[in-house]
Amino acid sequence: MKISKEHPRLLVTAEPFPDESLRGYLLRLCELNGYKGIKWLTKLANYRGHKAPPDSTAFRILSQLSGVSEERLRVFSYSVIRTAREERGLIRYCNFGKVLIKRHWLELKHARVCPQCLAESAHIRAIWDVKFLTACARHQVEFLEKCPRCKKWLDWSRRTISFCSCGFDLRSAKTASVEGPELELNKLMYNASGQHRLSVDSAHELPIAQLVQLGLTGLLDLLIFMGLVVYIAVAKETPSPGRMSREYAALLTKYSASCLSVWPDRFNTFLHNVVGRRKKSMTFSVRQRLSGLYRLITSLVRQPKYRFVQQTIRDFLHKEWDGQCVRHSAVIPEFHRTSTQYLTGCDARRILRSDPKAVPRLLRRGLLKGRIVGQGHHSTFLITRKSVEELSNFISTSINRTMVAKTLGVTKRTVKLLEKERLLVSKQNPIRRHVRHFPRSDVDKLLSDLDRRVNVGAKRRRDACFVPFRDGLRRTGIPIASFIQCIQRGVVMPVAVDSARTGLQRYMFDLKDLKVLKENKRL
Repeated sequence: MKISKEHPRLLVTAEPFPDESLRGYLLRLCELNGYKGIKWLTKLANYRGHKAPPDSTAFRILSQLSGVSEERLRVFSYSVIRTAREERGLIRYCNFGKVLIKRHWLELKHARVCPQCLAESAHIRAIWDVKFLTACARHQVEFLEKCPRCKKWLDWSRRTISFCSCGFDLRSAKTASVEGPELELNKLMYNASGQHRLSVDSAHELPIAQLVQLGLTGLLDLLIFMGLVVYIAVAKETPSPGRMSREYAALLTKYSASCLSVWPDRFNTFLHNVVGRRKKSMTFSVRQRLSGLYRLITSLVRQPKYRFVQQTIRDFLHKEWDGQCVRHSAVIPEFHRTSTQYLTGCDARRILRSDPKAVPRLLRRGLLKGRIVGQGHHSTFLITRKSVEELSNFISTSINRTMVAKTLGVTKRTVKLLEKERLLVSKQNPIRRHVRHFPRSDVDKLLSDLDRRVNVGAKRRRDACFVPFRDGLRRTGIPIASFIQCIQRGVVMPVAVDSARTGLQRYMFDLKDLKVLKENKRL
């Protein structure tokens, strides 16, 4: 049968409710017009229901049939807004009212209802499609997912909203009540959707202020992480579900409710149970000890909005591994400082910017204090934080010979002469043994003496002939220590000149002053 491009409007139409889902609205239109379900309507609009979101053609046809604008129909149509490549593959984000949500977090195949909500208003709420919801937060009862009479799943092929396909009135069904922290989490999800404003009880010591700031997507991500903490601690294994089923999502919500209550004591208890199963050898890494949570810690919890969880995990690591071995801890963002007293070998190398062989060499020479934990391949270094900081401060307050030459405006050979005459004292670099370091304070003192004389020498006439530091020292024929004393006493006045080749500042001396100094050799 050929269908015209312009579709006539239905005899009976109605405006969609602000919190009504698209398929719930289509089912209500079919009920008002006396049609047998929404199958013919979805087929007419080429809308495949849970298999794929509606396209622009489907929205145009549905808008002609209902008289509602396409923008209004898109509010709870779960149309894909953007896609993002994440750890588990390509994730599709769809519109959920005024917020974005991952589409696989929505249950689109089967329906579920709240009997008391249907008794108040016979329309399908969009919030009921979120898999992580376990109860109606308004009436504090569980959702009805199967018909009490025929024991079948509620589907979208039924004729009316309030009755099952077998004729049972869903409004008369009785479901179990929900209370405790699980109910408060459901209230937070209701409020995050932007359609409800329910009061949350603080008697269960939930981090309510932090959870409210996460939004709906951030809250659901956190529920997955907290649920997995309890799942691994209780089930003794790492789950690997292919798809996020509604039963599995509800289980994570119940687990996360027990984990978030009495924050952060219960969370620390479950983390302790996770790592407590692997205490046979203290050389296990954070990756091995935290099992399947390691990947979520490095990808999810590192986001700034989960800062309160970051602080809790950091405190737990400090308490759990204080003075013990933690291998590869530097790969966990912001959690690499696992103890207030000790650092691992890789952390010490990172702070000192050294090669892998430098840490054991420094331990043998006594420049670093620590010990070796474990044996064989699983051994690692534990180094006191104080010794690392002292060595790092020494390196940061000294400069090498090249930097001294650039600072003074002389060559490296001149720096060696200054070092030989004890005008600059050098020390061996503990990390790179072939490099000599000079205290920055000694170089600054010598530079200030030169700069003080440069201001006087710069006023000399410009037509004078100048030579660099080393040539001036060779022309006078006096020791370098005496030459520096002559500069400090004002007998020879240097002039700062910018080098055209290197762009660095060099100190030059007048030949006339050098000639007088050579003749008189006065000190």
